[in-house]
Amino acid sequence: MRAYASLEVLKGHVENIDVSEDEYIAWDATGKVIGLSVDVNGISVFRKDSMDLTGLVAAMKEYADLKKVKLEPDPPTDTHLALATWALILVKAKGVTGG
Repeated sequence: MRAYASLEVLKGHVENIDVSEDEYIAWDATGKVIGLSVDVNGISVFRKDSMDLTGLVAAMKEYADLKKVKLEPDPPTDTHLALATWALILVKAKGVTGG
């Protein structure tokens, strides 16, 4: 999992072949699904109207498990908690501590 500052930055980090083979799943900061497609002009990145908080939470949990970060008490249940949890995962996965 990675976080990108904008759709344009995301677009610069994906490859045509991977987009055409549906290798990527993406969400914006509100939990809305980001669509990726390839045509003769290259890669298009666009926001969809649909929400997929369940998919976002599942992806974050999988990433947290991979990085051996325990989500306490449970995975988030809304987009604000999801964003806070993502920030926490990144901090813990990198070994950053406050102080």
